[in-house]
Order: sequence, then C-alpha cells, then structure tokens
Amino acid sequence: MSRRRHHHHPPAATEPPRRTPLRSLAQALTHVELVLARPLEPETCALFVDAQYLPLTCMVVEGPARKDDVLAVADLATVIGREQHACHVVFVSSRPGAGFEAADVERWFALDHLVGSSGIGLLEWFVCGDQLTVPVSALVGEPSRWPGDPA
Repeated sequence: MSRRRHHHHPPAATEPPRRTPLRSLAQALTHVELVLARPLEPETCALFVDAQYLPLTCMVVEGPARKDDVLAVADLATVIGREQHACHVVFVSSRPGAGFEAADVERWFALDHLVGSSGIGLLEWFVCGDQLTVPVSALVGEPSRWPGDPA
C-alpha cells in the first residue's frame, strides 16, 4: 500500500459547515462517487459517520494491490475511527479491471468482525469495478444497516 489521504470536511469561513446525514444506501453511493479517483485507481476508502450518521472524515489509502489489503486498511481505520469518535464506517474498495469476487463474501464477515470488535459499526462495503459498484452486504444476505432504508 502506498500513501494515505485523510480528508476532513473543511469549515466555512463565516458559517458552520452543513453536513447532511447519510441515512440510506443511495445517499452513501452519492458520497462514494465523490471520493473515488476517476478514472478508477486501486484504492480503499473509509468514510466515518457519527451517531446521527453525519460524515466526520474520510480516509483514502491509495494503491492496495491485493484484495485482502482491505483488512489492513480496516485495522488502521478502527484507530482513526476511535480518534474521530465515529459510530459507523463505510468502506469502498476500488478495483479497476476486477471488481467484486466470490471471496469478498468472507472478507465482508472479517471486516464486520474487525471493526465491530473496536466498537464501530460497519454500515456497508462497496466494491467498485469498471462497470459496477456492488454493496457487498446485500450479496451476503445481510439486512440493510441504514436507518433510512426499509428493513
């Protein structure tokens, strides 16, 4: 893995920042599109939200070459998430030329356990390929963890 980018929502000069809660899968996908490099590059992002689902910060690790690197990124993300007092996290893995694969089902459960054991809830993990962005939770049979989505 190469370097990491760490994004904060910068405050406005004259008024407090306005943050919109992420309460659904569709809203999260909108944020995912803002975070990903275009054209797609290998990277993993972690978007942290608080108890009201307001975005706190976004960490981007560029260049993970192996698909299991998302677990190493998640390990680092739990440290940052605790520092930011995050309650939930959304992961995004960008895989140009590849995308979702069957082994991602097991990776989902490993991610869920890893971040859950640190006290942060995994909302979703998106795997982005050249043609398709896949919310992995639906493929593993998990009900939506978003407060604005039907259960």
